[in-house]
Amino acid sequence: MAQSRLLLQIRLECMRTGLHLPASHLVGLEPLQPYYVASCPSNQSSTKAQSIHKPSLINKLGVDDAFVLPSVGLSGVLCLLWKEDFSISVDSASLNLILATATYKPYGMSFNLICMYGDPNHSRTDEIWQIVLNFIAKNPHMPVLCMGDMNNIMNVREKLGSNLANCARISNFCVWIKECGLFDLGYHGPAYTWTNKRFSSYPTFERLDICLANLEWAATFPNTIVHQLPMLYSDHCPILITIDSPRQKVRKPFRFENWWLQESDFQQVNMKTTYLATDLKKWRRKKYISEQLTTIENQLSNLQAQTPTLHNHRSQSSSNNTTPSCKRMKNTIGRGSKKVGVRKNTISFVITQDGNSLTTNDQIAQCFKSYFTNLFTSRLSVSPQHVQDLQEL
Repeated sequence: MAQSRLLLQIRLECMRTGLHLPASHLVGLEPLQPYYVASCPSNQSSTKAQSIHKPSLINKLGVDDAFVLPSVGLSGVLCLLWKEDFSISVDSASLNLILATATYKPYGMSFNLICMYGDPNHSRTDEIWQIVLNFIAKNPHMPVLCMGDMNNIMNVREKLGSNLANCARISNFCVWIKECGLFDLGYHGPAYTWTNKRFSSYPTFERLDICLANLEWAATFPNTIVHQLPMLYSDHCPILITIDSPRQKVRKPFRFENWWLQESDFQQVNMKTTYLATDLKKWRRKKYISEQLTTIENQLSNLQAQTPTLHNHRSQSSSNNTTPSCKRMKNTIGRGSKKVGVRKNTISFVITQDGNSLTTNDQIAQCFKSYFTNLFTSRLSVSPQHVQDLQEL
């Protein structure tokens, strides 16, 4: 999957020119060749939206197949585009959702694909997410990728503008995401994906375009990275998801190990050098800890295999004293100079109510015995006449 990528939302820059776009305007599609999937919500007028058809998209954008949801009234058009390496079956579609099952043919990997356009009026948010929840529940163990213009934010810091964020909507949005078992994949690039473009008065910026996934997706595609590309012509920025991004190797900081001081050849390292850390790392690579651990384990096995007899009782006693030492030596090599041992809890002395201190084992035992004997002994005095009366009853 070296070249495979997913583009789950491209906002076509057709506010003015419709689908007659020069190739320079479709820069978002160029790096996706030869494999991509794209969901394109179109922000056109009703007349222009109705003129968008499946053959037009396939011819203009060079895709192999497409799904176009016709517009209703003044609503825009939801489009789903994909290349031949993907097989997509649309389960259901509405003005706000496209629910599909996608398969990447070269590897036979299937996943649930959810393309969402959130209700801008926030009146159908619960209804939309209930449909998403039911769709995910049908295949609970499949990877899920949910992407689109949510028209909601997950945190107050994801909005910048004169008006404050609605905390109640944020809370409800996060509850639905958690209920569906999804989480935010994060992003690389600009912090906000939408703006009202009122730069001369009161501009507002929000992160409305979000990529969500479940744990199965993270296990199947662990190298997924979300790129929020710059805004060009639209009020939204395109979202690019790469599922094969190489992870940068994290450089581990140098740490000195105390057990190095116990090695016989440690003094051979030149301490008066500018590159001490580098020299120590090279010296460390020459130390074969596994071989040392194997030698110690063999010594332990030999000691434990000896048959106990009266003649070598003293030898066995000595070996029993040696075994914990070897174990501590093993822990020292593996974990540094920290010695790991078992510490027993003991009572060294007891102070009675009179203030006397009891130090010997017999005194401490007698003190506890007397205490619990008095504690569980009945203090009620029963006369013989009382017992006789109870028997008569």
